[in-house]
Amino acid sequence: MERKRKINMVSTEGISKDALKQLLVNISEWYDNHGYTSMLKVLYRDHLKNTSHLTKASGTMDLMDLLIASGNLHSKDLSLLYDTINVTDTLGLELEIKHLIPSCPNVKDVAISKITPHRQKVMKLGMALIDGDIVKISRLYNKTAKNYTDVWTLIMDLEHRSIICEGKMEEFIENLRKNGLVLAVKALTSEGINFITVDNISVRIGQNSD
Repeated sequence: MERKRKINMVSTEGISKDALKQLLVNISEWYDNHGYTSMLKVLYRDHLKNTSHLTKASGTMDLMDLLIASGNLHSKDLSLLYDTINVTDTLGLELEIKHLIPSCPNVKDVAISKITPHRQKVMKLGMALIDGDIVKISRLYNKTAKNYTDVWTLIMDLEHRSIICEGKMEEFIENLRKNGLVLAVKALTSEGINFITVDNISVRIGQNSD
């Protein structure tokens, strides 16, 4: 078992509300410019229980407002933002944050604490699929293939129908395996790296050697 100390970013000091507002404006513009809104809807599904509000969000700022309203994001704790960057592998955004918050740590050194292992695997699935895979999976689970906008709208649909569902992934993974979707299967079955917090020390608990 490999162990590595990581930074636990649950803070009691945080930043000012005005600084948070400007930070979220910059982050939202960055994600919108890169076309990541649908990806973030999948990422935040566990945090935003009102599915109607989640699906209707037209941009990243809408999602940030919903996260604030639900208590998942506030000026005293930016953990979810750091987790977002780590899980979505959007480390280029770190410079935007450090420009506004010079004391911001290196995001790679921050332990993932707000995104569950299941959600991390779902995100890996989305990043592993190519256009041909989307069409194949659509044919598997629809009488006629739906014209999904992107991989994230496919995943949102499958989650809404409980085809992708935590604790009930065996059948879905087996169907992917039978249809030769090797990278998709690997994304959902690889242990990867997960982080937990024990006595305020975040520990790396496992890494697949694949």
